[in-house]
Amino acid sequence: MIKEKNYDTVFHSQEHFRSVLDSMARPGKLNPITDIEIHPVEGLRKSTACVAFALINRDVSFQILGFTGEVVDYIKANRNTDLAPTEQADFIITLGYPEPESVEQSKEGILTYPETSASFICQIPEVSDEPMEGSLKVTLKGPGIPEEKTLFFKDADPRFFEALSLKNEEFPLGVDMIFTTFSAKQPGVEQVLCIPRSTQIKIG
Repeated sequence: MIKEKNYDTVFHSQEHFRSVLDSMARPGKLNPITDIEIHPVEGLRKSTACVAFALINRDVSFQILGFTGEVVDYIKANRNTDLAPTEQADFIITLGYPEPESVEQSKEGILTYPETSASFICQIPEVSDEPMEGSLKVTLKGPGIPEEKTLFFKDADPRFFEALSLKNEEFPLGVDMIFTTFSAKQPGVEQVLCIPRSTQIKIG
């Protein structure tokens, strides 16, 4: 299994963590993920690997949904962490939008420790602030958004966003969503955007 020798666990992880943090503080903001020389296993994009490397370590657990077992081995080899069932995992990495059932099953934290909730890292198609063919219109409101933010998610199933909205209706409980995606305006550029559990979602 590939152990990434060109990945700097301090410099690169801090750089990508800042990109995620900025997107989390400004829900719906698309931030580029700096391209670095790593070689993820087939099906896993560099941006998804970089976000996973920035957030996952030996102190947390993870689950993989939709990917092959090679992705599990790849994450384990590079982050020295353990696999856990969906309902117990701290991070859940998905190929595409999560199924509503996986959102429902994931940890939502408890009132005294809401930070024990799960975070999803979702590798999805394009997202744009302009309409695209085959996209779903989603409007975000809440902390970090001056008024509201409208995005268009390519090939998105509205049932996922419905499940997410329901999961997060009792803030501070809920789950945080981190999406890795291709830029709709800059071909080949990979980006990250976030929908934290404090964000209200309107579909359509």
